[in-house]
Formats: sequence, structure tokens, C-alpha cells
Amino acid sequence: MVPSSKPGAGHMVRARQRRLRPAPQPAAQRLLPAAGALLVLWMVVGLEWLWWLGPAELSPLWATAIATLTTAWVVTRCWPELRRLLGVEAAAQSSVAEELEQLRKLGFRLCHDLPLDSGNADHVVVSTHGVYCIEVRRRSLPPRLERRIRYDGTAVAVNNYPPDASAILRPLAQARQLKRLLKERTGVAYPVRAVLLYPGWQVESLNAREHSDVWVLAPKSLAMWIRHEPERVTPADMRKAAAALDTYLGRFR
Repeated sequence: MVPSSKPGAGHMVRARQRRLRPAPQPAAQRLLPAAGALLVLWMVVGLEWLWWLGPAELSPLWATAIATLTTAWVVTRCWPELRRLLGVEAAAQSSVAEELEQLRKLGFRLCHDLPLDSGNADHVVVSTHGVYCIEVRRRSLPPRLERRIRYDGTAVAVNNYPPDASAILRPLAQARQLKRLLKERTGVAYPVRAVLLYPGWQVESLNAREHSDVWVLAPKSLAMWIRHEPERVTPADMRKAAAALDTYLGRFR
């Protein structure tokens, strides 16, 4: 008898469970309960000290001792997570900084932390290929074999979790706000592209270059994607946009 190649019921159930399992919480979110507990403890310590210094002579030493021991326990338990979170932040900043430096060497103009209606844009690149409004999305890094993000032009899927269409809404809104800002300050309708960067992740963007208003990329791909775009902005208009953004940022310094 020839064995059937059709997957069994158990396999199908496990596959369905993988698809339906909830997305993992960010590392910072997992640390919030411990941080909240420490905050409450030290508030109690503060009250004890106030009472002791006031008319009621209650010693704060017991509360201080409990808070100190609890702090030591929480730090010991959370230190691996904290260390990994700090490592993710440092790696993210390094990879993005290297890519932006490469763009600067190509003659592109850069600005950072640009205030917009929906919050600050992390970076803005002004080039003859267009204007790029960049958000850097930092996520805690699982084992390297699982660091995979897929983007189909409409939604972002992390590893085997369900696609999330809301992930691109903020970058898209900021790009539209930046386009409006440049139009108001220069009179030029610049082509503005939203870019979402995931440092430390392997990103697969399927048909996103031609069919989506948002690029989702790893930082190392940014310069290559920009250089492959046709030139739509004259050097004079590039300088005009950069000057307008510098003047705008000067209001917040």
C-alpha cells in the first residue's frame, strides 16, 4: 500500500494552533508588572519615612528592608531580559546609523526626530529619488532562526503569527503629514514614501516596491531600494526641501 501524502489530523491541528496563537509581547511590556510592583513598594517606603519624620513615630526600616529585598529579587529575575532589551536597542541604533551615514555620503539630506501631528518621525531622507519618512520599529529578538518578517504590501507578519495590517498605519500617516508640511512650506508637491525599518530582522517584502505606499525593510536594504528608484526631484528642489525642514526644526530647538 502506498502511504498517503495528505497530512494527518494531528498535523493540521498543530498547524492551526500555530496560526492562531497570539503575537508575543514586546520585552518592555513583559517588564511592566515588575516595574509597577517596585513603584508601589517605594511609594510605601516614602510614606513610611514621612510618617516617621512627622508626629507619628513609626520606623520606616521594615518597609525599606522589604523594598530593598524585592528590588534585588526583581532585578535578578529580569536582568537577562533587560540585558537583551538593551542589546536590541544598541544594535538597532548602530545598524540604522550606518545605513543613514551611507545615504549622507551619497549626497542625500537627513533630518531626525521631526515633529508631526501623529508624533515624531524618526528620520527623514531628502534625495533626488524622493523624500522618505522613516520609522524604526524595535522588537525583542528571538533566536536568530526565527527572526523573519513578511510584508505583502498590506500587512506585516512576524514569524508564523497572523498578519497585522495596523503596523503600517502610523508610518503612512506620518508620510502624508510630511508631504503636506513640505507643500505648505515650499509650494512643491514632493513624492514622499513611508518606510518602516526592523533592525535585526530578516524582512521579506513581496511586491511592495511597486504596489504599496509603505516599504517594510531591514536597515541594510534601505540605500539599495532608494537608489533603484527613478529620480523625481531636481537638486534645487532637494536643497529647498532640506532647508525648509531645517527651518521647521529650528522652532523646536
